[in-house]
Amino acid sequence: MSDHAIDEAFETAVKQSYPVLRRLERNSESGIDLRLAPLDVDSSRASDEEIEAEFERRWEAGGLHFMSSYTDIMTNKVINEKAAEFIRRKIRAKIADPKMAEKLLPQGYPLGSKRPCADRGYFETFNRENVSLVDIKEDPITGLVETGVETQSGLHALDVVVFATGFDAVTGAIGKIDIQGIKGKPLKESWANGPRTNFGFMTC
Repeated sequence: MSDHAIDEAFETAVKQSYPVLRRLERNSESGIDLRLAPLDVDSSRASDEEIEAEFERRWEAGGLHFMSSYTDIMTNKVINEKAAEFIRRKIRAKIADPKMAEKLLPQGYPLGSKRPCADRGYFETFNRENVSLVDIKEDPITGLVETGVETQSGLHALDVVVFATGFDAVTGAIGKIDIQGIKGKPLKESWANGPRTNFGFMTC
């Protein structure tokens, strides 16, 4: 994430620059003013060394800078895999147990097709003696009991269970507006089992 403390002078300077920043954001592809502008070249014009250096530069900048590197990072499997492996190396370097690290790596899907974990200390948490990891793909949950969570391998004793099931980010806000389609059918009713569109443009 490249989080850092900010001082009062920085905060004041940003607030005084709001009109300029808003103009930059409105004219950017992502709607965000990035400190490092997105590259306007695809990866075919860069050597492996240049690609590595560019990834490193954007990694240090943090946030969304990494995914705004080469123009073909989301359309070219080769550069996408290079980017994914770069991130995997960064994660492996943070986790002492190699087997645990492998379970936490983004893999099996193109980088960027799921939201990457922009962390500050998240991965290092798994180095603590009082933290363990259960991969429910390998050891599925079979039940929730008074003393913890049961998986196929047995009981994991817990004092508290936090249900972190995500949030309703996009369709949630739209569903709160009473948008009605053909014959007054509410959009939220059409989307009850998930949104469906015609080429991303229309929905019934």
